[in-house]
Amino acid sequence: MIALSQGTRYESFMSPDDLVLVPLASGGLLVSPSRGRFMRMAPEQVPEVRAWLNGSGHIDSDLNHDIDANELLRPAKLITLGRPSVSLQLTNACNLACSYCYSDSGKLLPLELSAEQFEQIVVKIRQLLGANANVTLTGGEPLLVPWAIDVAEWVVQAGLRLTLLTNGTLIAEANRAKRLASLLRRGADIRVSISGTSPVACNAISRGERFERALAGIWALAEAGAAPAVDLVLFACDIESTLDHATKFANSLPPDIEVRVGFAHLGGRAQREHVFHSQLEQFTTLRRLGEAVGTELCITTRSPRLPRDGSACALGRRLHVRSDGALFTCHRMLGNAVGHVADSSFDELLCGTSIFAKPAHTLATCRDCPFVRLCAGGCRAENFINTADRDVPLCGPWRVQVLAELLAVGRTDALDWPVTHLVTEARRRGIEVPERLRMVLSPPLFEASSRQSLRHLPLARSTALVAGAILSACNAGPMREPTARAQASASAGDASVLGSTTNVNAPETGSQSNAPPKSSVPLVSSASPRKNAGTVRPNRWRTDTLTLGTPPARLDNGSWEE
Repeated sequence: MIALSQGTRYESFMSPDDLVLVPLASGGLLVSPSRGRFMRMAPEQVPEVRAWLNGSGHIDSDLNHDIDANELLRPAKLITLGRPSVSLQLTNACNLACSYCYSDSGKLLPLELSAEQFEQIVVKIRQLLGANANVTLTGGEPLLVPWAIDVAEWVVQAGLRLTLLTNGTLIAEANRAKRLASLLRRGADIRVSISGTSPVACNAISRGERFERALAGIWALAEAGAAPAVDLVLFACDIESTLDHATKFANSLPPDIEVRVGFAHLGGRAQREHVFHSQLEQFTTLRRLGEAVGTELCITTRSPRLPRDGSACALGRRLHVRSDGALFTCHRMLGNAVGHVADSSFDELLCGTSIFAKPAHTLATCRDCPFVRLCAGGCRAENFINTADRDVPLCGPWRVQVLAELLAVGRTDALDWPVTHLVTEARRRGIEVPERLRMVLSPPLFEASSRQSLRHLPLARSTALVAGAILSACNAGPMREPTARAQASASAGDASVLGSTTNVNAPETGSQSNAPPKSSVPLVSSASPRKNAGTVRPNRWRTDTLTLGTPPARLDNGSWEE
């Protein structure tokens, strides 16, 4: 028994067999892999903790108390899974040919499902998942099928949560606007995507007449008494044009409409020039966008619920029904079907109890990792794109080390960063990354000839050709001590990956480190608007990949609600 300073008695801990001390550039990160909990250790605490872990020493009562407060040795808690989600691709046909389309849509697939078959699927979703399920209707362009709004109405009538994704070009035709407005008033979420803030840029990347027709559809819904959300997609290759025309774009929208800002991601036809290669680039772009439209974007980073055993798709909580009835665990993982709606196993797949649910501790690459219940195997779709195997992430000592550095300063959102962002951050911190991996994931490092030759291959194959050959090197080897450059970076003060763009407070030693940042962060100052800001309509701008508003709420079980 150990006496606490306030006079109470505190029971000594069990053997710390489950704990791992991950070295940092300054100090260490004490992690419980089985519990998905962690806390930062000051440099002067590291020798004491290391001796305790080796069984050759003890820790003082204050540190003992801090470890208990961070729940590193308490029984692991059950995690409440989020809502089950089913996405229905009504058709693969599209009236555009966007160069970044993740589903590679365009033409009808052979034997696409009928309206009656989708109606049966909606009925099954309601019967097996209840009103708790989210249903997303997508394409191609879903409104190309004449019965798309019928399916949407069936979803709402069944009491399910509906999201309809559309390019907006067909909304103004016939009586669609009135019917869609009625769905909006009944709680549906209709999202119209725009791939640029000017007709030239939007139509060029969409390879079709999109901009004016989408705006006409948005206005048709507004005039029918209900406005959709506008999804503005940002591309690294076209950001200057987006910023130059942002004010005019904002003024072309109905007043008070919600604009959700998101970023292109890899998959389908998307190439690496479409995506941002670091979090810093994304935050800087959002800051500049706020200046361009004369508003202040206040955000908090979206942090995952911790601990966790995998993403929703990895745990059988997400199912994508392609227009021909093929079933996938994710809408971005269209080369790895797990079944068909006609199979007898469809009900089992829908309920998420099938064998394709693979928590991280069952994966060979992840089971012995200290972050097995934090990183949890990463995004399975990104794994599939990078390695041609959803259960094999691009990982290694470099990834563990950069995640440890970011977790130590409270950046739990880094657990969901794309691999490209982690590689960029690792290099910024002086953490050694395998050379061939850097070349795969960092196109700016390529010689022009190398970049050109790789880009002409299909994305999943082109990445896997190089990445597949280096997995054994990336996933093997002991943890390395931080490099001299990393030590210098830490000693210079490294509160955040984002520099002056954000103000993330590093947690105090011994404080709860599994939490996201405590307050929203203004990205721009209203006192320094972009030159072309002018007067902008009071639309509501928010980020789709970064959550606007107040911090997440802490649940009773210690996890974090998004």
